[in-house]
Amino acid sequence: MTSLVRAPGHSDRHTPVRPVSSGAAAAVARPRPVIGPAWWSAVLGTATGVLAPHAVAAVPGLPAGVSESLGLLARAMVPVVLVVLAGVLALSVAQWWREPAAARLAWADPQQGQAAGALPMALMAVATAVLVGGPGAWTAPWVTAGAVGCWAVGAVLAVVVAIAVPRRTWRGTESDVTGTWLMPVVAPMVAAATAPALLPVLPTVLPAGLADAVVVPLLVGGLACGVLAGVLALRVVARLRLRLRWRAFPAAAVPTLWVVLGPCGQAATAAHTLSAAAATHWPDAATPLTLLGALLAVPPLVLGLAWLAVLLRLTPAMRRRVPASAGLSWWALTFPVGTLVTGAAGLATATGVLAPAVLALALLAVVAAGWVVAARASVALLRSGVESSASPGRTES
Repeated sequence: MTSLVRAPGHSDRHTPVRPVSSGAAAAVARPRPVIGPAWWSAVLGTATGVLAPHAVAAVPGLPAGVSESLGLLARAMVPVVLVVLAGVLALSVAQWWREPAAARLAWADPQQGQAAGALPMALMAVATAVLVGGPGAWTAPWVTAGAVGCWAVGAVLAVVVAIAVPRRTWRGTESDVTGTWLMPVVAPMVAAATAPALLPVLPTVLPAGLADAVVVPLLVGGLACGVLAGVLALRVVARLRLRLRWRAFPAAAVPTLWVVLGPCGQAATAAHTLSAAAATHWPDAATPLTLLGALLAVPPLVLGLAWLAVLLRLTPAMRRRVPASAGLSWWALTFPVGTLVTGAAGLATATGVLAPAVLALALLAVVAAGWVVAARASVALLRSGVESSASPGRTES
């Protein structure tokens, strides 16, 4: 089968028509996918494969075989995370090198720009994954120092993105709100939840006196980031609820509704990690601090599980209506659900009750399934060359 293509540089009146194969015509017409901010969701989602099983493996009282298997899985996923990070970084650099205008447009677009929060979250998630990834090469001093530096860059970017992106894009666009709007504002919550992971390694990268001196500022800063993210997330969720109630929600944006789980699970995770770190630093107040963390973790976990029940009914029915250009939105099935895993595991650790740990194990299966779906969609997007200018939250009116 052939199609007709005119030779360039000649008028239609005098240009002979020459047949070319359909494969050649498709190659000429096939656009390159735009490597915008949403692609960093792949790094974030893959890092969940380390953080979620590691959190469950740390729950006391689980069968030894289960804990060991989850620990092995977490360690095995660290190289995968680094490969995905290197791949997305290489694609992004190539995009800026070959097509800087397209790259700038992707980051400046009011809808695609909402996914800018994926970059700082990915940096912090990868750094934390390396720090908790287990013994071996990952404990080398230069690796630890690099991970701490990567986390610090991500934390600063998280605060900048959480403030700058809403100010630039929210005005006059309330009717277009989707779950992707939560990505920039939830980034500081990731900083709050992962900051305590730095405390055990700080003495290896900082002088002893300085390492001790930064503990309290790090915990206070994490708490401040959590409050900032919580306030901004509530604002977005309120707008999203109004849109779901009064206006039709596009099928292409349905996967972004999974992002709502992120603030819920991350708030529960931050409540546990910050309270546990504070209890270690102030052992005389360990019991009330641990209890406080557990109490603060319950409400967001309950809300997240209620929303998950709705999503499990809605998503399968809408899956076939999500276009290929929105394939990156399926990464919303990974990290947001992973935060529920870490939040439930933290609650089990703090209370000694195994029921939340069983729930976390069940949710790990959802994370694994979501990762497979999202990875297949992303690879298909790269192979097909579909124009991925649509962000996970972009909708057509």
